[in-house]
Amino acid sequence: MKAVKRALAAVALGWYVIPCGVDKRPLTKHGLKDATNDPGTIRAWGERYPDALFAVVAGRSGLAIADFDVKSGKDGLAKLGELGHSLPATWRQKTPSGGSHAFYAAPAGVTMPNGTADLFEKGSGIDRRTGESYAVLYAAPPRTLEEIAPAPEWLTVSPERPATIERSEHADVETFRARLVPGKPSKDVKRAVRAFSSKNMSHGDMLEAVAELAKLGQAGHPGVAKAIDKARDTYADGWGGDYRSHFDNALQGSVRRFGLPLKTFKLTKADRRRIRDRQAEPATLPLTEGAAVLDEVRAQIRRFVALPSEWHEAAAALWAAHTHLITCFDSTPRIVFASPEPGSGKTRMLEILEKLAHDPVATMNTTTAFLARRIDSGERPPTILFDEFDTLFGARARDAQAEELRGIFNSGH
Repeated sequence: MKAVKRALAAVALGWYVIPCGVDKRPLTKHGLKDATNDPGTIRAWGERYPDALFAVVAGRSGLAIADFDVKSGKDGLAKLGELGHSLPATWRQKTPSGGSHAFYAAPAGVTMPNGTADLFEKGSGIDRRTGESYAVLYAAPPRTLEEIAPAPEWLTVSPERPATIERSEHADVETFRARLVPGKPSKDVKRAVRAFSSKNMSHGDMLEAVAELAKLGQAGHPGVAKAIDKARDTYADGWGGDYRSHFDNALQGSVRRFGLPLKTFKLTKADRRRIRDRQAEPATLPLTEGAAVLDEVRAQIRRFVALPSEWHEAAAALWAAHTHLITCFDSTPRIVFASPEPGSGKTRMLEILEKLAHDPVATMNTTTAFLARRIDSGERPPTILFDEFDTLFGARARDAQAEELRGIFNSGH
């Protein structure tokens, strides 16, 4: 297995790697958070994902990677010369599209930009992979780090470009609060605040409750700012010490995860009139259009998961559509994805449904308290996507927590 050998050679250099599919997307549950330099984990991934590629995560590996494209009329290397920059000798690899990656050592003490971005003007064919970005290993890594040259200045200096505060990784709590909608808290916001307890609330429950508040704020619910202050005091008072910093860290993480509320603008009378007239028009959707949407959903499922037959694909598409109409039915079926071997695509199928189902809640080890509150948090119940569900009936079968969770799942349909 060449991919595993390359990964083991990479971790021998201290680099961190992650398994990826042919679409270059991470295969593990938590994506780049699962990147490792442990040889045992690499071998286990190789057995679980026999067709996987392995990619090097730039930031954690101390790398700054220049990505040169040669396609669609672009030639990154040629463009670099036209701009008057040189390419210091370092370890490079070719990519299947005809381009190349040049691996450099990131400068010490310098915070590199996060992710993949065009280094120069758009369409130059020169990208930078730093921070939480990564590059697939298409060739055996160098034998020693001496073959990795220091990053040139043109790779480490960011060009002047407008601020991208909308991106979640740049979101901060101060900007988040400034964008929150004022007014009386909505019912959902009040319900989220009631989840906080002054009786030694666990850290895990606090993280989940803060995330719910952040999502409500991002969605434009009024009164979230006051709710945050009240929840913060409630949580801290329960421990009798200054635990507000724990709350603040959780809020910052949730803001980065869910992003900032959209900017809002005051509507003019003409805007309101146009909206009123548009709402008065009958909304109709021919059945043929609905069928076309479902066919497209089924085609997208087929792109990422190989199910046993087209009827399984149709069932998954219809089940996802059903979650949006759940209040129109007296009961709803559960959908189960099972396989005789690991690495067959069960988790990937849940990831796809997370993009399709109504109000998805992806979980693998949730608490009974959170699940009960979350199910009762809106007019329509959420869609619970439970990975590794068999653990409730395996080693954890006798746990009190597992028994309570089974009770929730068995109590309704």
